[in-house]
Amino acid sequence: GVMRACEKTEVTQLALENLVDEIEAELQQRASREVASHEIGELVLKHLQALNEVAYVRFASVYRKFTGIRDFADALNHLQGSAGQFFDLGNLSTAVEADSFLAEDADREASTPSVSHS
Repeated sequence: GVMRACEKTEVTQLALENLVDEIEAELQQRASREVASHEIGELVLKHLQALNEVAYVRFASVYRKFTGIRDFADALNHLQGSAGQFFDLGNLSTAVEADSFLAEDADREASTPSVSHS
């Protein structure tokens, strides 16, 4: 998912490997050996937010199951909130582009056989 979110961005393979290493290191610091999948997803979001905003929105859109443009606007507002700027729904080009990205991804996943590990 992280690799897919970073496609066609300036994020390098080395940066992706570092992101995964940092998340693994964070998890190994914990006393508990069991980690819920939602905790991993949230850590990925935290690290992607600092690494690349486009990758963050892409990952968030799948991880948080965005259903429409409002969800994209909320994610963009979260990113821009600290700067005091907010996404204007009057300018939908970014959200529509991201929505198209999701539709392509869903089509690709539907045509790709899944592998089950028993």
